[in-house]
Amino acid sequence: MRNAVLSALLISAAAPAANAVVLYGLDNTANRTDPGTGAPWESVAKVTKSDAVGLSGSAVYLGNGYMVTANHVDLSSGYVSFDGAATYAIDTSFASVQLASGGVSADAKVFRLASAPIGISGARLLSSASEKFWTSPSGANRSAAAVTLVGWGVGRNATATGAGLVGWDFSTSAKRWGSNTLNNYSLVAAESRPAYDFITTHTGTDSSTEAGATYYDSGSGLFQQISGTWYMVGLTALVSNRGGDYTTTFAAEANNGSNGDENLFVRMSSYSAQIASITAVPEPSDYAKFAAFATLAISASRRLQRRKRADRAA
Repeated sequence: MRNAVLSALLISAAAPAANAVVLYGLDNTANRTDPGTGAPWESVAKVTKSDAVGLSGSAVYLGNGYMVTANHVDLSSGYVSFDGAATYAIDTSFASVQLASGGVSADAKVFRLASAPIGISGARLLSSASEKFWTSPSGANRSAAAVTLVGWGVGRNATATGAGLVGWDFSTSAKRWGSNTLNNYSLVAAESRPAYDFITTHTGTDSSTEAGATYYDSGSGLFQQISGTWYMVGLTALVSNRGGDYTTTFAAEANNGSNGDENLFVRMSSYSAQIASITAVPEPSDYAKFAAFATLAISASRRLQRRKRADRAA
């Protein structure tokens, strides 16, 4: 990717909303419902307005009222939507927390909703010690682990499906998923890449590498199934466009996928401990519940103590 253009996937509030995830050989009607594999489709939302119109990026629910997105995603629109209809307000009293590891900040942040979404499960995260990238450990053409990308980014334009180079279309809005394989991971900066921990995929010409991230996919989730359980292993941050801005290049695998676009994802395991420390605090809607429960418990304890004293006096 030495000559590729490295660009952020987001930030253009004036641009219209559009379809998610460009797929090789498929048009914008494909993969717009839950894939049915168990991948946490429902956990991925778009950052939007109160009427769920428009978007400024994607985000993934972590549970307990908290979500994670790319740090460059604008949250000022004030809401998220998991289905494109119902919305949940972002808690403006909570200052979003940018994730960092080893003193280096990543393009990722945690924010909180004013109330927990109904019927939405939080994505699971791995620790670095338990993370598994490859199905075979070494070799130039190593067999990489299968992953599923779910996001709200733009779709392809009218270029014929299957073409090696396709442009992006900003005309419609829908959540979409696609398949790819983990191609590489690194803990250090390389060329123009950021210095934080990331993992990568490439866009290829077969079903195992069909999905490429696009505009507004920033903050979406890259999910991997390990021993029957789905985990969020990556957070979409950047795409390296070989064919220029607002395009996706699909190319047959060569030199570990270097002929296709490179998609970069924040490596979530590096920040799982920090995320756990943030999301352990309940969302505001539960504060009153916990306070009420605590008050009742204290009152009950005091009544019990008074009764014991009365019994002893008798």
